[in-house]
Amino acid sequence: MRRSKLGSLGGHLARFLVALSAFNLGPASAKSMHDVPFPKGFMWGAATAAHQVEGHLRNDWSDFEKLKGVVANGDTSEEGVDHYNRFDSDFALAADMGHNVHRLSIEWSRIEPEKGKWDAAAIAHYHEVFRSLKRHGIKPMVTLHHFTNPVWVAAQGGWLAEETLKDFERFADFVAREYGGEVDWWITINEPNVYAFQSYDAGIWPPQHKNRDEALQVMANMARAHALAYRALHAADTQDADGDGLAAQVGISQHLAIFDPYNAWNPIDHLYAYFNDQVFNRAMLKAVTTGDLDFGIPGAKGVKAQVPEAKNSVDFIGINYYTRWRVTSFGPKDRLATPGAPVNDLGWEIYPEGLYRALMLADGYSRLPDGRRVPIIITENGIDDRKGAVRSSYLVEHLKQVMHAIWDGVDVRGYVHWTLTDNFEWVEGYASRFGLYKIDRRAGRNLARVPTETVEVYKSIATRNAL
Repeated sequence: MRRSKLGSLGGHLARFLVALSAFNLGPASAKSMHDVPFPKGFMWGAATAAHQVEGHLRNDWSDFEKLKGVVANGDTSEEGVDHYNRFDSDFALAADMGHNVHRLSIEWSRIEPEKGKWDAAAIAHYHEVFRSLKRHGIKPMVTLHHFTNPVWVAAQGGWLAEETLKDFERFADFVAREYGGEVDWWITINEPNVYAFQSYDAGIWPPQHKNRDEALQVMANMARAHALAYRALHAADTQDADGDGLAAQVGISQHLAIFDPYNAWNPIDHLYAYFNDQVFNRAMLKAVTTGDLDFGIPGAKGVKAQVPEAKNSVDFIGINYYTRWRVTSFGPKDRLATPGAPVNDLGWEIYPEGLYRALMLADGYSRLPDGRRVPIIITENGIDDRKGAVRSSYLVEHLKQVMHAIWDGVDVRGYVHWTLTDNFEWVEGYASRFGLYKIDRRAGRNLARVPTETVEVYKSIATRNAL
């Protein structure tokens, strides 16, 4: 993207101001002389996913967790963090931090536990959730698929089955009609790239297939399902819930990782990085903006197709960013952290500049064939920091990169941190600690919410809308 000299100079000046303010960022920085504001109306929030926090669910993941050795420490999501009962007090914590948006998922298996049968109690529960958010001055951003499937979807072949695409479209239509008066911001599918490769290639998640051809087919099917859901949500949700003049705003949350060659001298490592970037980062964004499905990896049976209904099928692009991987063709592992770089407690490299690069990548897909330029929302960014030593600096350094992207012309509308509270982190169980609030799981502590120091740091930023 070409930038004017004036814009570039302004960006350099603002970067200098942020560098100064970084020396005084924390709870006491509310009176800083060097505040650099985010755009007016910027969305600040945190995220949760139903399976990870609610507890007492029956879906393909809850069945999977019963298998021996698949989740760390034998943990299960049965209890979660009891968010199903404590959502109102949890949202009060978010509101106190100055959050004006909260990303959550509607659990498909609760709403439709059997095919074609809708659960009245579950439907009523989510109405209560949305009423609570409204009372706290927080708008909901609702995800329809966050890694879990009803058991009947799994039984019919999951995301390899053509039938699942129509079932997902029907689910989208139902929730749009039911909740359209309370929800404007919709995310169809969370991280279809991660889901496809974890479940159908690596075989780490249910249904534990190890077939790269299937993984590529699942990604293509999810792109088609997104397009169907996009049309269904727009057709059924015609109510403007938040008074901004717009009804349904529909996007997708795409996980973007930065892939760089491990050995700069090795052309094979460069090729590995290129192909990882193409299939993992770009193929889904290309599909939902141009309608051109091109999911392929050398040596695997890919999917190439033109799907007209997928063209222009986003109103915003959601991106989830966590890390950079150094990619190599040598050794037992092909994705590594940069030697000597700081890492989180999962071994993922802490690389704030990668968020800037991810935003620039997504910006390249933000200009749609129909002439619209759609905004970008960071729908996840966070760190597994079990001792709480670097979470605050992680937040600040990544938000600096968001500001840099905005100065360089990227239309970023919001930042949603992963996550509000510690939760069930899939095969990591409860060992990982991503929460702004720690969950005390010790006997007698009743899942107490314990604030990390980052709560006050985030509050200072969100309430001032500034670094």
